[in-house]
Amino acid sequence: MGGAGVYYVVNLEQVPSTGRWRFNDISIADEKEMGDQAFQQTLAQFRGRLLPESHPASVQVRRVVSRIVNAAAQLDAERAPGAEPTQWSVYVVHDNQMNAFVLPGGKIFVFTGILPVCGGDAGLATVLSHEVAHQLARHSAEKMAGYKVLLLGSFVLNLLGMDFGLSRIALNLLLSCV
Repeated sequence: MGGAGVYYVVNLEQVPSTGRWRFNDISIADEKEMGDQAFQQTLAQFRGRLLPESHPASVQVRRVVSRIVNAAAQLDAERAPGAEPTQWSVYVVHDNQMNAFVLPGGKIFVFTGILPVCGGDAGLATVLSHEVAHQLARHSAEKMAGYKVLLLGSFVLNLLGMDFGLSRIALNLLLSCV
């Protein structure tokens, strides 16, 4: 338990833009590698439905993304010491899903189903800036690191006799408050 506590403390980092402390033992390289794997899976899943760059929806999304990443360049530089700048790329998927997301490494996916809901560039910028902010804040890495703590904590509580499901609920609650 002591070793786990030391490991946890050693891997605490302060988020540059907010000053908040978080546990994160996922390196930028590992995060990017996981993002690359998810990228390949996502491409395979939506193969044949990716719109060309010349499609009006792609042009709109790229225009909005370009303004967001230019405005966020300083935050990108501060997201992790020594990290290379994010290499942003945009993929527009012809699909009715009302969704958009950014994979670690800067791969942005936008589904055409969200475009009417956004109602134009301003609404789209709101959605995409939110997604880009997740990437810049390294929320994917933070979440992956948090799962390790959750699983280890659940295992320890289970060894102490607490029901596995109940221990996960309790630890989820605890982690969401911290």
